[in-house]
Amino acid sequence: MKTYKIADFTVNMLCRGKLLKKAEKYLASPSDSPDFTLSFPQERIDKFLASHPDGNWESLVYVTLGKDFASQLLLRNSLVLHASAVEYNGNAYLFSADSGTGKSTHTSLWLKAFEGAVILNDDKPALRLENGKFYAYGTPWSGKTDLNVDHKVPLKAICFIERAKENSIERITSPIEILQLILSQTLRRAGSDKTGALLTLLDKLIATVPFYRLRCLPDENAARLAYKVMSESE
Repeated sequence: MKTYKIADFTVNMLCRGKLLKKAEKYLASPSDSPDFTLSFPQERIDKFLASHPDGNWESLVYVTLGKDFASQLLLRNSLVLHASAVEYNGNAYLFSADSGTGKSTHTSLWLKAFEGAVILNDDKPALRLENGKFYAYGTPWSGKTDLNVDHKVPLKAICFIERAKENSIERITSPIEILQLILSQTLRRAGSDKTGALLTLLDKLIATVPFYRLRCLPDENAARLAYKVMSESE
């Protein structure tokens, strides 16, 4: 069991395989009083392999502890969003979409278009509400890549991506539409004890952070357009 500092939470975590490597940059001093503990003991791996001899136990550990982490955050005024988060000029911009739509492709274009841009997290950034303001954090759960940094950055905007034949961006003003879009990209089956907390937090997120829809091509002009519009939002 090792101690990690993830999204400013102290987490004692027993992890293995690829998650162990991804979490190295979040290592912290040992703690006897963590905010919470995450564990996937060897016995569970052995049981899984007994029934799935060719199963990918590393992916099982990675996904399971990721869901456990997201579940714990819901009890602490925080959530994990399925998105690729880019950090630029002191703010975080999140791009969310169903897998395969191109959110990671889009944020990679920010790295080409803007000197100093950094991928905060390429799949599962954490969002925390602190003193009335939302912040985005890197986490070890960064999808197929290792693109994540241990940073805390003010959240400027959230954007949903759609493929298109030309670039355009619009602000989404309907709270119901935003809620429908964002619920599909958060922890599913949170449990009745956490559903209320999730909806309360999402109400605050929708009231605090601007949301956009970007229809785009996979080119740098899409990144420049998105930044120009979202960076000017209030």
